[in-house]
Amino acid sequence: MNKKLTYDQKLEIVAKFASDPKSVRKLSIDYNTSKSTIARILANKDKYGTKLVRIDPIDEKDNLLSQTLKYRELDSVVFEVFLKLRTKLIGINGTLLKKVGLHAAKQLKLNEFKASNGWVDRFRTRHGLQFKSISGEIKSCDMSEIPTFQNIIVEKFKIYEPKDIWNCDETGLQYKNPPAKSYVTKEDDCKGAKQRKERITILFCCNLLGEKYPPLIIGKSKSPRCMKNFDMQKINVRYLSSNNAWMTSELFIRWVHDLNEEMVSQKRKILLILDNAPCHISHNCSAIEFLFLPKNTTAILQPLDMGVIKAFKNHYFNVLIESFLCDLENIDPKCFGKIDLKDVSIMTSIAWDKVSAETITNCFKKAIESCKNCEIAEVEDDHSDEEISQVVMQAITEIAEDNSESSESSETYCTDDMSNELKNAVNALKITETCTRSLAPDSLKHFYMFKMDFLKNLRRQHGFGNKITDYFDIRIE
Repeated sequence: MNKKLTYDQKLEIVAKFASDPKSVRKLSIDYNTSKSTIARILANKDKYGTKLVRIDPIDEKDNLLSQTLKYRELDSVVFEVFLKLRTKLIGINGTLLKKVGLHAAKQLKLNEFKASNGWVDRFRTRHGLQFKSISGEIKSCDMSEIPTFQNIIVEKFKIYEPKDIWNCDETGLQYKNPPAKSYVTKEDDCKGAKQRKERITILFCCNLLGEKYPPLIIGKSKSPRCMKNFDMQKINVRYLSSNNAWMTSELFIRWVHDLNEEMVSQKRKILLILDNAPCHISHNCSAIEFLFLPKNTTAILQPLDMGVIKAFKNHYFNVLIESFLCDLENIDPKCFGKIDLKDVSIMTSIAWDKVSAETITNCFKKAIESCKNCEIAEVEDDHSDEEISQVVMQAITEIAEDNSESSESSETYCTDDMSNELKNAVNALKITETCTRSLAPDSLKHFYMFKMDFLKNLRRQHGFGNKITDYFDIRIE
């Protein structure tokens, strides 16, 4: 079977025929294709001939046209800019990717380059990119205060027993909505019903050993009609209300007062770990000591955020679906709208009971490990269009200088004032990049991440200044 030739192979055929004419039969055998294909390529050699470069007789397969080299360099530059933008937490869509490609092409003097939708799709395929929603708060965490908090938490853990170390946190719940994700068939168009917006707030509290305090549900109605003659203490849930169903300082003080009385009755004094939300007010309690987390660190230090709340919501929606399984014939999306606060309270109690002590303990351990292993680094998550443009232009300029290569094999990439060890390291990096790009393009992502760390360490450890490119003798033709 004839082998399908790539564009680079067609260029090689024209280049070889120009430097050392061979028979069509010989070329067809070398490239495992038909003689008619070779003849057709040679017949159209004029459109390739203006872009030919000198062929090195030592290794002809490694010699490509200068234009092809620049397009490969464009690809690597754009991908490296992509990685730099993601490290700065900037979201990248197709429009921004096109702008990066156009800026990089201008730097490389590829005036004929067009950042089309097809180019974006092929670029995405080459590097295995996926378009996903950016979620979570972990990248916005303020690490500057964690070392101080680490010292405080170590001292507190020496004073309090594991059973007396508690954590509380609120979460919102749109209790009338079914799960947003589902298994579907290939023919399913994945369209659902209108999402309902009824929302409540639930406050959870538990300790390191998995002991759970009754959850507090906060709704809008002071006296829901469905709650009439219903004793919530039987299901071990409490209900309070506010205008927008959010936690307020008044409600928090009432809840803390009840928790304090409970601990006093058990002759215990506990350490309550909580975030520094405005509604969380420190209150004089004989049996409770408050320990507030540093600002913007709940995503990595809050035990309940490590998976406890997620486990509760999974159980809640499972209970919600199970409640309708007994009447499959009449079930439809409108059924979920009939759920009232009484039903929510019962399902909340069931779901909270299903959260195991082992899950809670593991989440506490995960938060403790996160506190120990956190690195001090500040990250900004808000970026204006001007800031993005500046980052793009700066990254393209630096990377284009780093990645520029000469077609001469004897070109050096280092200056004379560098040590031999550093020269060898830098030149090895360049050779590795060239080989990776041609032999294993699927590994470019891992290589570029390594390259960024490598150059960053060279700057820091050897005082190379702001740009490692100052120590490369590189020219962009």
